[in-house]
Amino acid sequence: MVLPTNHLMLPENMTALLSDWPTDVHTALKLLHIDPELYHYICCPSCFTLYGPFPEQSKSYHDVPNVCNHRGTPTSALCSTQLFHQDREGGVPAPSRRFWHQPLQSWLVHFLSRPDVVKSLRMSVGPSSETMFDIWDGFVFREFKGPDGELFLRSDPSKPEFRLVFSLFIDWFNPYGTKQSGKHVSCGAIYMVCHNLPVHLRYQLENVYIAGIIPGQREPSSYHLNHVLRPVVDDLLRAWSPGFQLTRSAIHPFGCLVLCALIPLVCDLLAARKSAGFAGLGQAEGKFCTFCLQTAAGFSNTDPSSWRRRTWQEHLAIAKSWRDSQSEDICAQIYQKFGVRWSELLRLSYWDPTRFTVIDSMHNLFARDLQHHCRNVLGMSAETKPAAEAGVKPHSPEEQQRELDIAINAVRIGSHTGLMRLQRGYIVSLARANNALPKININSNPLARLSQNDQAVGKAAYADALIDWVS
Repeated sequence: MVLPTNHLMLPENMTALLSDWPTDVHTALKLLHIDPELYHYICCPSCFTLYGPFPEQSKSYHDVPNVCNHRGTPTSALCSTQLFHQDREGGVPAPSRRFWHQPLQSWLVHFLSRPDVVKSLRMSVGPSSETMFDIWDGFVFREFKGPDGELFLRSDPSKPEFRLVFSLFIDWFNPYGTKQSGKHVSCGAIYMVCHNLPVHLRYQLENVYIAGIIPGQREPSSYHLNHVLRPVVDDLLRAWSPGFQLTRSAIHPFGCLVLCALIPLVCDLLAARKSAGFAGLGQAEGKFCTFCLQTAAGFSNTDPSSWRRRTWQEHLAIAKSWRDSQSEDICAQIYQKFGVRWSELLRLSYWDPTRFTVIDSMHNLFARDLQHHCRNVLGMSAETKPAAEAGVKPHSPEEQQRELDIAINAVRIGSHTGLMRLQRGYIVSLARANNALPKININSNPLARLSQNDQAVGKAAYADALIDWVS
């Protein structure tokens, strides 16, 4: 018998194996037990309140109301947004929006079962150095205390445990692309990165923990983000104390304890304020910084020693007052005056929003926002012509002293005309040395100034300020 050349004779056991071989990715993931464990919540399309959780394939929602029953405050009206919709008449009602969540403990089981990962994890800080290469070289990691009051990042070979530090990222994207004429839809992602991994492994996709997917069609507004943060914070509370007890890991066949902490919040400027409970730009009497209490009215103050720092205790007290307010009017008053509201992240007893909210380095450095601010807003441009090319002869030290003496004498006698005869640099230097700065009307929204180049303060304003200071 002659067999066709494209036909292979296989042993019977191989034929049986191939007949059971999965034909699609989903089946293969299930058989290999590497499909992530997911839960979903019914999510209100308006206020993002969550109802659940439910297993991934669940379609039974008997305990969920038809309309959202959330109240922002005890005296607020019910949200009353429909939570379900019907695709066709007589069809089974389906959730209008669903929030997807991957439990942290489930992700850690897979993460710590990989020998390459476990061997790469760093468990303790090294010797201190003036040169910093990574976040581990900073004082926050070195001084961070665990739930037992001792240093959290310490290594004890006698104990089968892992102590992991994560950073939290939240951002939104358009699943249909960013075309100008396309659909304007915004979906969000909540993801975390383990800093115990070395930098070259830390941000690889297979090592990133996707904690949640926030449904569209729009971003949650201000405090509504708290609803979708709640399951993530619930996991982090358990991971902090008592921790997760795993039955095994790649190096612990008889089980191990996993303790986790969240330290850096790494978002763009707007998402960071939503997540941490700070006011957005142009709100709260112009308070625009997450580290200090400077306002837009003092936007020209470049003396860091005069900037009053925010404190964790003060922030937490104000946030609790906002959370416990009985009406939306009182919440609005607190928010407008102090620029602070409650954030779910504050449930983590160790999390300090005034230190752990990271400056947005991506937009500042890679997107060149810092360059734009320095060169276009502050005028710190290297393209300015040198004095010789501009036709201005530099003054010798003797000439500089003579000009300063003339300026000081003009200030003493209150001569505005005498000051105006001098070069602008002398007047500005004298004004700054005596903190006699002119008052400037600054827009309450600092971003409104970013594209304006006509905000430079004239020589006359500094001369007026010096005369007023003396009088």
